[in-house]
Amino acid sequence: MAQGDYRICIERVAADKPLRHDIKIGTVYPIFKGAAGKIFGAYLGDFKDTDMSAGESTQIRHDGYVVTRGNRVPDAASIAVPIFSFGNKLEAVMTISGPIGDYTEERVKEYLSVMVALGQTISKQMGATL
Repeated sequence: MAQGDYRICIERVAADKPLRHDIKIGTVYPIFKGAAGKIFGAYLGDFKDTDMSAGESTQIRHDGYVVTRGNRVPDAASIAVPIFSFGNKLEAVMTISGPIGDYTEERVKEYLSVMVALGQTISKQMGATL
């Protein structure tokens, strides 16, 4: 969820693996950092404020997701998808993250199919007309 220049973790589900990327509810991050930050930047950002180009932003909006490896945390990878509400307003970003070694191309494809579908389902339930 975006709050000014920051984003806040409002929900999480812990992996049942011994090695995992642990984020706590209520953790505050700069809005445009990491995979979630790239989604916020693509939909809300002024490119002077983000570390991505207009081309990257356009690609993220076209794809409807972003995959990062080592972007915010060197040994972590993340996948992020936007969550929209009525009027197709960006409300939140849903991410999964973990050790970079777990994010093979094959696994990323599997995760993406679930993440994109779930993001669209939640968005439609919130009144978006995707």
